[in-house]
Amino acid sequence: MAPCVFATDEGEPPWWKADWPFRARIEIPKGEGDVAFVPINMAGRTTDDGRDFRVVSLTGVTQPFRIIHLDPRGVSLVAIRVPDDLDATYWAYYGNRDAKPMYDPNLDAAAIRAAMTTWQSAKRARASALRQRNDALRRLGAMVGRHNAAKLAGNLTDEQIVEAETRIEAYRKEINQIYVPPNLPQPTVSEPWIPKRGLSLTVYRKARREHPKTLAALKKLITASRSEGAAPRAAVSDGFNTFGESDHYISVYEGYLKIDAEGEYAFCSSSDDGSWIVIDGKTVLSWPGPHGWGGSQRGQKHGRVKLKPGIAHVRYYHEEGDNRQLAFMGWRPPGTKHFIAIPAEQWIHGREGKVVNYRSLTPPDPVVADVRIVHSWWVRDSDDQQVTLVEYAAVGLEGNDKLSAHWSFGDGLEADGAKVEHAYFRTCQPKVTLTITDELKRQVSTTLSPRIFHINVRVGAFPRGKAEQYMQQAAEYDVNKLSRDDLVAYADFWRHLEKWPPYLKAAKAFIDRFPGDPSCAQQALQAVDAMLQPLQYDPASALQLLELAAKRAADAAVRRRVQLRLAQVLIWHGDDAVRARAILDQLKKDHECLIALGDAALMLNDHGQAHERY
Repeated sequence: MAPCVFATDEGEPPWWKADWPFRARIEIPKGEGDVAFVPINMAGRTTDDGRDFRVVSLTGVTQPFRIIHLDPRGVSLVAIRVPDDLDATYWAYYGNRDAKPMYDPNLDAAAIRAAMTTWQSAKRARASALRQRNDALRRLGAMVGRHNAAKLAGNLTDEQIVEAETRIEAYRKEINQIYVPPNLPQPTVSEPWIPKRGLSLTVYRKARREHPKTLAALKKLITASRSEGAAPRAAVSDGFNTFGESDHYISVYEGYLKIDAEGEYAFCSSSDDGSWIVIDGKTVLSWPGPHGWGGSQRGQKHGRVKLKPGIAHVRYYHEEGDNRQLAFMGWRPPGTKHFIAIPAEQWIHGREGKVVNYRSLTPPDPVVADVRIVHSWWVRDSDDQQVTLVEYAAVGLEGNDKLSAHWSFGDGLEADGAKVEHAYFRTCQPKVTLTITDELKRQVSTTLSPRIFHINVRVGAFPRGKAEQYMQQAAEYDVNKLSRDDLVAYADFWRHLEKWPPYLKAAKAFIDRFPGDPSCAQQALQAVDAMLQPLQYDPASALQLLELAAKRAADAAVRRRVQLRLAQVLIWHGDDAVRARAILDQLKKDHECLIALGDAALMLNDHGQAHERY
């Protein structure tokens, strides 16, 4: 497949290093503070541990950074050191599979500082030895110069010449014995930069469904769990998980709090389930779960710590089991009587930057897609089935008439456009493909796997959709293209709404396309039950569907279930007990079959046989 050619912006700086094939242009607006948080979509082009990630200025100087959350195939959150009160532009480089980490997570700060101290000491020793040797060489040169001048002038006897040359040679040997330490390379691993601004939330999906009783046990569980997402926050106050299902997860808030006055501060928690508060490395509250937030609404669950004016480092840990969710931290400063929410201005917030484009060292430029859940809806106000509307956007394509975008949504359906919406009728993780085509019909594609997760909360981040919106969307779906599982969910959607024409269309498509599937009988029987409802009573269509299902069923047990139902419909709705009895005679005579045979005999006025079968 020929690559697309993406036009690069004029005036872009040269590539930093050829070993890094991808880069993203980051723009950070002017603002207070030296820390900026930037979401970056790696789209599967970085290493799984992020060791290849670098931030470089427009002049080619590497900048300190910290990866808050790493998703190699999706959106990562990175904190970058920026100039205070100035706007800035940087390039994030990645894609070097052979790169060594700039910040080694396996080394603690003390080990890194020790390595740097050893290198700096060796560097100073080498410089001192070089100065000593160079001074000695200058003195040796002066000695040789004076000796040669005296020889040319005839001022020295033979004995004096021998004595002087012996002294010069001895000094030369002394210079050669001066040890100059080797020029050691600077350690490639630097001490991790700590962004001392901003309040961020990182969420982990629990590796085990348990409620740790200690903070040490919780940290151990975090190490075994998968980071699900991260974002800057205005406060420690959430009643749901923004990044996934709101059950069985861990929240870790980290930030810096401005302390105005010296004194004893009390910090409280209201949580469901467990929570811990750590201030400047000291655990001031431990409230392990499982429990609800009852009895904590007025700050009853709190701890105290003495603080001086300045900046306090805060960590708040929250672990959630199931059912209700809550993570909240408040405080009671010295001289006050009641616990209150921590004012937003007390947090030392960071700035927020954004990526404006993605580039590749060689064409084509990377294809990057953004994913956003627009809203969701529970069918019949139940979470038995969730429908979800998702927005997909091809980054950088809006307004570009030379490039077109084509989406394959992972459920068998497709659409065109730089920004599109698509509804899923089940929770899943589809394999979505975005293909970009230029004016010369050259193409390049990328694949993503968004999580369409179960949303069991109704908040601003996850608004409630309307049935009419999903019905309008679903009416355009091609039942002959939907994948097996998505067709089942699509049919269930219409069945739950009791919209029988589109449901029957979906059920017929399933039976026709997946005749050997174990769910074929269930789809046929559910469809027949719908066809025999008073408002859409259509026994002829029901019989036709059952005959099709019985004919197409590959499994004997499945076929028997359909044939039994076919006979029952023939008896009570088709006025053909003779044919029904012929079908039943071929089936195993279990209780249900015998009852049906009795019904057939009764309809044929054969009361003796009916009595015998009953």
